Amino acid sequence: MKKPSKFTLIELLVVIAIIAILASMLLPALNQARERARQTQCLSQLKQNGVAHSLYLADNADMTCGPRGDNFGGGRWWKELAPYISSVNTATNTGNLVFNTGGGGGEKASTMKNVFKCPNSTRPYALDGATFVAFSYVYNTALVEWINGKGSSAANGWTFKVNRLKLPSRSPMLFDGADNFEFTASWLSRIEYVHASRSDAVFFDGRSSVVDRKPVDANYVRAVL
Repeated sequence: MKKPSKFTLIELLVVIAIIAILASMLLPALNQARERARQTQCLSQLKQNGVAHSLYLADNADMTCGPRGDNFGGGRWWKELAPYISSVNTATNTGNLVFNTGGGGGEKASTMKNVFKCPNSTRPYALDGATFVAFSYVYNTALVEWINGKGSSAANGWTFKVNRLKLPSRSPMLFDGADNFEFTASWLSRIEYVHASRSDAVFFDGRSSVVDRKPVDANYVRAVL
């Protein structure tokens, strides 16, 4: 009776080598697919923020929410947009869109997901005063200051009439962010490039787009064309 053949050591090593080669070919493709999915999600989230801002404009005499919200400061931009995105009470932090830990720690905030937080962000949460908040996008305060001709800390300097934008489609509102909730021309380092060395952004016309690092300077964020 013929005995069943067995793999020799050489044959086994050849099989292992083939598997290793196939894995090395597939893993980059899988990583790229994962990154594309995250970037698509990020762009979709920013688009939702853009739509929410358009609705906010309609309810507030075409005044932008500004980085600190409430038109004259004291709030935050995401608190103004949240009610236009989902059912949420920003005062009590209840509803379908929860982004504030209500005093919980950073670990709790890091597990929270919402449309204000890029899935690729390197910061799992942000600290707003003494509260840990689940968001990562940063507001373009540089444009606010440029249009108003003064620092945003000045009276009524947090916002402006949207019709003062010459080209809303070239005027960025939110970027992926590495720090804080806003950025200025002096703090462009707060913009984060987490999508293959590029950043996602939403513009004042409501469109979201991928932005390369190279053109992002003081003139770009101020929409000086």
